[in-house]
Amino acid sequence: MNRTPHPAETDITRRSAAWRSDDERWEAVTRRDPLADGAFFYGVKTTGVFCRPSCASREPRRENVAFFADAAAARAASFRDCKRCQPGGLPRELDIVNRACAALDADPQQRLTFAQLSEAVHVSPFHLQRLFKRVVGVSPRQYQAARRRVARCAQERRGRHARHAGRRL
Repeated sequence: MNRTPHPAETDITRRSAAWRSDDERWEAVTRRDPLADGAFFYGVKTTGVFCRPSCASREPRRENVAFFADAAAARAASFRDCKRCQPGGLPRELDIVNRACAALDADPQQRLTFAQLSEAVHVSPFHLQRLFKRVVGVSPRQYQAARRRVARCAQERRGRHARHAGRRL
């Protein structure tokens, strides 16, 4: 039986296979290709720093670059994390969205204004809106409304169970 692969499966396969040679990796570094983030890291021998391929730091000379499969391999080779792109942690954008989700999830019934939310995560409202929608797929308001619906349904279920339990006594 021939199975057609799911588009996500072929994308993951393509992504990991896209940068097999050092020349292809170097090309991704020079383009600052965000799709290469996580597929590999590069270290600069003269500075002792390793980065994500999309890092906005100054482009190093090719002869001073070493490539690594993961951050642990770069650290094992005595490279330290870049302070700009922070390759050892989440990308900055994901960190901002995680903080926004945590603020929204703290109390689903509380309605945070956009100004309050952007102040909580320390970015402008416009940047937060655009970033949140790109990463999560919905706006912060839609996310908050969905979380409120889930909380309300859970509360109704608990109430229904409590009423049924009272009848059994």
